[in-house]
Amino acid sequence: MQAKIEGVSHRGEGVARIDGKVVFIPYAIPGEEVEIEIIQENKRFSRGKLTGIYTASPDRREPACPAYYDCGGCTYQHVDYARELDLKRNVVKETLKRLGGIEVEVLPVIGMEEPYRYRNKVVWHTAMVNGKMQIGFYREGSHNLIPLDGCTLIHEDMEQVQNSLAANLSDLEVQPGTEISLRRSSWNGHMSLVVSGKCNIEALSAWALSLPGNFSLHVIQGSKVKTSQGKPFLEEQLCGLTFRVSPLAFLQVNHQQTEKLYQLIHQYAALSGRETVLDG
Repeated sequence: MQAKIEGVSHRGEGVARIDGKVVFIPYAIPGEEVEIEIIQENKRFSRGKLTGIYTASPDRREPACPAYYDCGGCTYQHVDYARELDLKRNVVKETLKRLGGIEVEVLPVIGMEEPYRYRNKVVWHTAMVNGKMQIGFYREGSHNLIPLDGCTLIHEDMEQVQNSLAANLSDLEVQPGTEISLRRSSWNGHMSLVVSGKCNIEALSAWALSLPGNFSLHVIQGSKVKTSQGKPFLEEQLCGLTFRVSPLAFLQVNHQQTEKLYQLIHQYAALSGRETVLDG
């Protein structure tokens, strides 16, 4: 079935209309003529699978990650970054118009100098794949594990930890279903590993001691978090302020853009220093 991509959804999917019905098509870019297969029918919309491209967008790019089309972690790697920012701006504009009846000019999205290696946190899952314990990410919309050697969105230091974990899963007696998260301070490079699931804690602690740099290890046991190595918190700086971040605390994953956001809010708010500000 042939379709003309007219727009993009808030999830980054291409949007087409076939016989008056909206069809969402992942990895399709507005302006493209594509071949699709309908894989899900609903009363108000359908979902399609991209099976071919007749007319490709000039903004189509080869994804930096070889697992991009299998892994559910990224959305826009097949699109030129400048066009990605423009598409996101248009999503905000159209959403305000469609849901709120508000027609306003949306300013250009403030992008990054380098849109890779920016995440300060990653969550890995474990499972038996082809008879071997593996670590990686889930395929989009499933709990099927995709074993990975790395990720283009995380710092190289974090990628090295992933590779070391992958090579030592058996020795650490990590069981299927274990969730492992790693956070890295953009300020001082300190890394904090949190393990939730069954493993050999003594072997895990010994492995953690062998890693270079400043490293903390935390194990979730029931409803409690036990710090097995290092400090019970990670220190991070934002806009000149130092924060102590506990293992399970929320922290924006993009440090660079978070600072830009806070600086912009400060600029627009024109604070005098006498106000009390709440961050919700």
